[in-house]
Formats: sequence, C-alpha cells, structure tokens
Amino acid sequence: MVGRTSEKKLQKAKAEIFELEEFIKTEITKLENKATLSTKYDKQKDKHIVYVDSVPNFDEIVLSISVIAGGILHYLRSSLDNLVFDLSNYNTNGLIQNPRNIQFPIVDSIPSNGLQGIAEIGDNQKNIIDKFQPYHGVSGRPDSYFGNYIHQLSLLREYSNSDKHRTMIKISFNPNKFELYNNASKICLLHNEYINKNPVEYWEKYKLPKMNIGDILYEFKVEGLVIDNTEFAGYATANISIAEYGPLIPTLKRIHSYVELIVKNLMTSLE
Repeated sequence: MVGRTSEKKLQKAKAEIFELEEFIKTEITKLENKATLSTKYDKQKDKHIVYVDSVPNFDEIVLSISVIAGGILHYLRSSLDNLVFDLSNYNTNGLIQNPRNIQFPIVDSIPSNGLQGIAEIGDNQKNIIDKFQPYHGVSGRPDSYFGNYIHQLSLLREYSNSDKHRTMIKISFNPNKFELYNNASKICLLHNEYINKNPVEYWEKYKLPKMNIGDILYEFKVEGLVIDNTEFAGYATANISIAEYGPLIPTLKRIHSYVELIVKNLMTSLE
C-alpha cells in the first residue's frame, strides 16, 4: 500500500517526541539535575551578582536524549524516502529502473538540472515535492519558528545525514525556571527594573547564560547590602536545545508537522 510505511514512521516519531518530552521534563526537574546558584559582591564590577556556583553532570542525560532524538529524525527522514520509493513503484507499475537513485531531495537553492532522486514518480508528485523545498521558504504555510529563519527540511537534512545528532544537544538555562532565595531575589528585582528602563543597552550586551560555572544571571549594586563571601541563591533548571536552533522538543515537533504535511499532500494527490 502506497505510503503506509511512511505513515507508520510518522506515528512512531510523534509518539517518541511525546515520550522524549516527558523524559526531559522529569529529568530536568530533579534537584540533582539543577545548577546551584550563589550570590556575591564583585569588587571589580562594583556590583552584586547572582552566578552559577555548581552544575550537575549531564553526560548520561544528553547521551540518552541524543540517541532518542537521532531515532526520531531517522524516522522522519526515512518516511520521506520510503514514500518516494512507493510513488516510484506506483508510477512505474512495479518496474523501477534505478532503485538506488530514489530519494526525497532536500536542497536550499533551485537546482539547475532539476531535483534529483524523483525521476520515476509522476509529474504531479514532482511539482508537490518542489513546492515544499527550502528554496521556497515559508510559502504561506503555518510555521511556529521564530528567530533567524531555518527551513524544517534543512534542519532535517543536517541532522539526519550523519551522526550529528550525537553532538547536537546543547545545555543552557531556561530563563523562566529560576528558584531564587535570600538576597538573590532583591538583586534580580533591581536587575529587571534596570532592564525595563534601559532595554536597548541591555540587549546589546546580553548573552544567554550557558550551563557553565561562573556564568552570571543577574547583576546590580544593591546599596547597603553586605555579602562578605558568598551565600546560597537558589537553583536553575536546564534547557535542552538542538544546537543553536532553539529548544529541542518544539524544533522536533516543527519538523514532524512539516514532514506530515508533505506526506499528506503526496498521498492526497493519488486520490
């Protein structure tokens, strides 16, 4: 049956994205997997700072996430390849000439010699595949992505062509998941008040904190506040990202939705 394997792989990918999301939620909320924050007075800056004092070892968590995410990306990539093979088989009545050359193409620029890997499918399906290529951009389709635009298929190609999924997982702070205690709350409050009054100056200097010891989360000189050494400030929850492209789970969902849309369009074209 044309497309049945692709549909099953999409279902499997969707289920694994959900399971991965739950796994991440469980792991990053464990106390032992949170970074410890401290407060001190920085004489050189003449400011009180809230900084990362210690971080947990994320090696095993990152390895588990990488393996699962790699499997999800494989399901998504191969679902497209499987469908192109099915369409080729359908169009040629089972007499495919070059099965080794069959592949769903993903290219960022319009190819001078046409899209490769789809020579044996019907013209209607070729046009559909062309319309979904990265060189057409968003093309009016819904897309949840924000920031510098990176096409869903470009991301899929980059992380499914090799073992890049082994190194794609990055750890940073979730800016909305801090637990602050003692004087850290006061420093945070004054820090944020300053940001609201001086947004341009702040964002020009802003760098997203990573999960590194010594990273500064908040800084402001609090008049009259004396911290002789350091004091406990709270905890920070990790944020799991796919390289520089944003949070992992929303990115995987974004790619899945786009691949699912392609599959549905190609399947509908046969009706």
